[in-house]
Amino acid sequence: LKLTEPATWMAFYIDSDGRPLFNDPGRADEITNQLRFFDNANRNRTFDALFEQDDSGYKVAAFQPVLDVYSDTHLVTPAPATPTPVRPTPTYAPPTETPTPSATFDVALTIDLTNTLNLTETTEFTGFQTITEAMMAEIQSISWTATALAQATANTPTSGPTPTPTATASHTPTATPTDTATPSPTATPTATDTATPLPTETPTPPGLSAVTPDIPPDQPGFVTGSVAASNTNLRGGPSVDYVIVGQPALDDAVDYFGITEAGDWVLLRINQPGSPYDGVVGWMAVTLLRWNTDLSVLPLFRADGSPVTAFTPTPTLSPAQADALPTAELIVPALAPLPATSIPPAPDITERLVTLGGDQIPANPLTPLTATASDGSTMRLRLDAAVVEIWSGLLGDAPGTWQPASGELLWPGTQAYVAVAAGGGGTDEVIVNRIRIIQPPVQERSQLISLPILAEAVQSETIMALLGSREQQGVYVLESEGTLKQLLVAEQDAAWQNEEDNATLLLHTPARASGLNSFSWVREDGTGLLVYARPFFNIQGAVGDAQGDLWWIETPQVNMDRWMLWHYDGQISRIELYMQGDSALFTQNGGQRSPVTPVLLAVKTGDDYSLLVDTIETTSQQLYSGLYQLTMRRQPPGDDRSANALVTAVTQLLPPAAYRGPLRVSPDGAMLAYFDYDPSHPSLTSGFIAPANQLKLLMLAGEKAGTTQVVYETETRFEFLAPNLTWRGNQRLILARSRFAADESFDLDRFGAVEVRLPGAVDGVDTPQAFDYLLPNGEEIRDFAACRDGAFTLLITQEAEGLLKLARWRGEGQPRPLFGLPIELNRTFVCWRAPAPPP
Repeated sequence: LKLTEPATWMAFYIDSDGRPLFNDPGRADEITNQLRFFDNANRNRTFDALFEQDDSGYKVAAFQPVLDVYSDTHLVTPAPATPTPVRPTPTYAPPTETPTPSATFDVALTIDLTNTLNLTETTEFTGFQTITEAMMAEIQSISWTATALAQATANTPTSGPTPTPTATASHTPTATPTDTATPSPTATPTATDTATPLPTETPTPPGLSAVTPDIPPDQPGFVTGSVAASNTNLRGGPSVDYVIVGQPALDDAVDYFGITEAGDWVLLRINQPGSPYDGVVGWMAVTLLRWNTDLSVLPLFRADGSPVTAFTPTPTLSPAQADALPTAELIVPALAPLPATSIPPAPDITERLVTLGGDQIPANPLTPLTATASDGSTMRLRLDAAVVEIWSGLLGDAPGTWQPASGELLWPGTQAYVAVAAGGGGTDEVIVNRIRIIQPPVQERSQLISLPILAEAVQSETIMALLGSREQQGVYVLESEGTLKQLLVAEQDAAWQNEEDNATLLLHTPARASGLNSFSWVREDGTGLLVYARPFFNIQGAVGDAQGDLWWIETPQVNMDRWMLWHYDGQISRIELYMQGDSALFTQNGGQRSPVTPVLLAVKTGDDYSLLVDTIETTSQQLYSGLYQLTMRRQPPGDDRSANALVTAVTQLLPPAAYRGPLRVSPDGAMLAYFDYDPSHPSLTSGFIAPANQLKLLMLAGEKAGTTQVVYETETRFEFLAPNLTWRGNQRLILARSRFAADESFDLDRFGAVEVRLPGAVDGVDTPQAFDYLLPNGEEIRDFAACRDGAFTLLITQEAEGLLKLARWRGEGQPRPLFGLPIELNRTFVCWRAPAPPP
């Protein structure tokens, strides 16, 4: 039994049923011949000693290990952490830029990482060094291919990092993405009230035949505008080689339905009653037109007039019609027309209109940027001392002003006014003292994705979990036989969206303050959507509702008090701006407060929509600055989208400083679990650092809606609660007990897992119950995820030497080991089921 090894031995008397005698004051004088002792630094080492009495006294007659390890922490405090060796740190190269998204995909994006890594099963937590080194050698040798789109051209960047095989000695399971493509310069629309026709717009009869798609007469335009020049020609295709189909007059109203990948021609319909060309559909150069909002929302077409994705008209449907539509097959969502925004003013006499080049998102303003002027000339812009501004109307502000902006927003394809100070060091180089953004680049809002690896694992019922890393991007599929396959390269988080049989997943890329932000919505059949934020916007929470729709909030990447709520309607495959507002919506009782950034947590559907929204104080970035419930009426498309018009009630559920994250909504949406700190309850603190010591519930539905309840508190004054929390079904919560690491840092040492069972989880129990497992000293919990089948929780733990192991836990007793893991895979995002451990 290795009883002579160093240990922190403790003991107490037990009766013949294994119950401690000192736990019952009425039995304090009872005599027993059994003693239970355990290593308080490793409670897996728990034994019972049976004594016999003879003339000389009591002697040990037998030892036996105890399978149900000692875990009653109300009686004995866990042993404090001991200093451990420095753990190995995974080596990785954090991404500094995002490849420019492609606009020329012809088929759905498919990432197929076919090579796999086989993990090694284990029944004992020993021998992991050999296993891990072997696994890392194998994972470093994995090569994979990412097939993006059969007809994409060689110089077209893909829609996300493209993994390339690498041979490196560092523990890096994914390769560093590379950016090699440079978007072609785009034609430049003017923002003035008049425009001069291009010299090449001279008719060339008879011209090529028209290539315009069929657009229903009642189909609203995605963007509206007007003709900005006289003597213009409406063409049957996106070049002067096509037949003339109309000659609209100056100021005739038009509706826009598409734009070429180069951004130089738009598909439109004349919307001018009384005009002989009213209702005619055709193509016109953007330099001859005005528009009322961002052209980047338009569907993309190739230079020959064919759509990049199938052009699908989206007539407005009644709710009854929408409910009758099939939802099995995904199509690229149409984008609803955006509200009109203020047009930037004309450039002053010192400014030139340019389209920016380059291949980096976000841009690097410390290196010269290429630019193309409206006359076709090119130049290199030196922006070292330049003032960067953006027209706020592009970001939903009205009436619009010039706002300070970061140089990182000078993305490829952006149009701007440039004021030149002097010539630079080269013949084509100029020094810029001011650059003002007037139009974002053309950007797809969504793409279809296909993940056959996920579909096959779900269909074969071998799917176990999705794993990942805290240090680097990438999501991996773990199957029940120990097979590990890389599923995605850019994502770094995943979560279930509902508890239904057709549950879906949301996977997020790391947030980029000045870059391109996105999330992926994936079904278990491997199909899904990659959704991009608008250029120059961040995503602040994305969630799904019970109807299969998606909701998310976007906020500008400049210092503006503005937010937008977006909605993907899965019934009619349509993305629309549902609501927009500012911090005034969250002002209580007419009082003044600092601007706040809303973060969407959940959406419930019914006669009205109910939104659960957390807030962050924008200036100080103070988290948890007020939790709110917004009641929002259903509104048909096309009506007023302001928050004042749509929100019928704003309720503050939790005030600032009264809660801490993470915030977890129960699968049925009835409760919110969160942490809090009560200074009157004993727990571990350090100076001004006072981690959470309570787990609370906020009721979101039923008679007790709006009330809170404490369901768990720290057991001793030597610990606090780690910021890890998940639901296992609707009646059980998993969390972690923690203390500060013993290496004089404030790193967390998560030494114990806790399952809290709410009333109703067990028949006949009407108060919360807590069951825990304390790890051996020197080990810690890195992450956990409750399995969707409700049977187990997956735990990832780490030994002092840095070795990872995966185990399943039923909510009490000792976890059962399953696999050793590569050192990088220290997160478990979601779990389907946990297999039986090996015999």
